Amino acid sequence: MTRDAEPLSQGRFRGLATQSRASGRFTIGHWFANNPDGSTHPHSHESAHFLWITSGRFESETATPNRALPPIIYTPADIVHSDRFIGNGSFFSVSVANDTLIDIKDFLPPDRALQPHSWRARWILRDLLRLCGSTDDRGDGEIQSLCFELLSEVCAFDGETGTPGWFRRFREQVRESYGESLSVNGLARDAGVHPIHLTRVCRKLMGCTPLEYIRYVRLSAAAEALRRDDISICDVAFDTGFADQSHLNHAFRAAYGAAPGQFRRQLNATKR
Repeated sequence: MTRDAEPLSQGRFRGLATQSRASGRFTIGHWFANNPDGSTHPHSHESAHFLWITSGRFESETATPNRALPPIIYTPADIVHSDRFIGNGSFFSVSVANDTLIDIKDFLPPDRALQPHSWRARWILRDLLRLCGSTDDRGDGEIQSLCFELLSEVCAFDGETGTPGWFRRFREQVRESYGESLSVNGLARDAGVHPIHLTRVCRKLMGCTPLEYIRYVRLSAAAEALRRDDISICDVAFDTGFADQSHLNHAFRAAYGAAPGQFRRQLNATKR
């Protein structure tokens, strides 16, 4: 590290944080930058991080200019670099605790920045930006799952053939325990793999993320439970792993195009 490099701790950047939220091993934030003289200052970060430029003209020695799309940059910990905004700008950050990367260090370049270009990375960052401004603690699980997905966009895992035994165990655990509190971290630990590896294999084999698969299983169970008239919608939500009836309503309407109550009435109409 050079003498004039300024190390910044996890979740800290040069600018004004308009939104910030810590969730498990990750810290996300939306920042406003004002650099009227266009100066640059060599610096480093104690933890790895992603930057997504949301407005303004940004220049970095680690990013290739792209006028069509604002850059996304992944920078490992302790890499001294210089970047700047020309005038005002804003950016979204995702900082990753160092211990999160211990088990996947062999799949990440330790000494250079990366610039993911996938649309998937942009969709993930868009959803994280939305959740950053929420005060609902129930979003923590979704934030952590999305951050693991984002990390998987810059990892280079060796391919696995077929369906691994550990992945079959993961699916069985979700189908048997969907009514309980489930997290990507906990499911990966029980399967004996890293959460990022679980995310990549799940997307490869099933076309969805672990969190999306959990939601699918819970919604399927809720739809089946709604066939019964002797259980309240509130109890359906609780029994199928949703935080409350409002959470079930939102997810169910998005998946089935109707609220649970309307869905139940439609089912009853077909019985007559």
